[in-house]
Amino acid sequence: MIGFEKVYDLKNQDEYIKQVQEATLNTSNFGMQNTHGLFGSSEWWSNIESGQLECIEERGVIKDLYMGSMGDWPIVVVDNNGVLNEWTREAETDYQYSLYEKGKTIIVKYVIQLFKETSEIKKISDSLEDKVILEMWVEQSNKPSQSDS
Repeated sequence: MIGFEKVYDLKNQDEYIKQVQEATLNTSNFGMQNTHGLFGSSEWWSNIESGQLECIEERGVIKDLYMGSMGDWPIVVVDNNGVLNEWTREAETDYQYSLYEKGKTIIVKYVIQLFKETSEIKKISDSLEDKVILEMWVEQSNKPSQSDS
């Protein structure tokens, strides 16, 4: 995307994908429903590419950055035409993490995946839906890119 830098791509997260797959296959309290194939599998990605599992794109302006949970979870607040959404601030390198700045445009591509019916998430949420981030893009800045360094 011209004018944007990709800061996160789920396809590069082998360890995370493996952990979700193991939880899905080997536990009853954790993991995802196999509605469109096993999370992160070739079948799952094919279903995203074909539109069977809809890829949703949110574009907005970074309104705020803060540490959530117990001060250990990086959050980005996105203003999408007056609707505020919070996302985990994902990045693959420290440089990419530094690109998050208030006022910049951000693009989040995600799918809605369902946790298992028997998931522990039921104890804290009324919904089994999880917005799984596929990619995050942040408006390029005047900072020198990693390759310029």
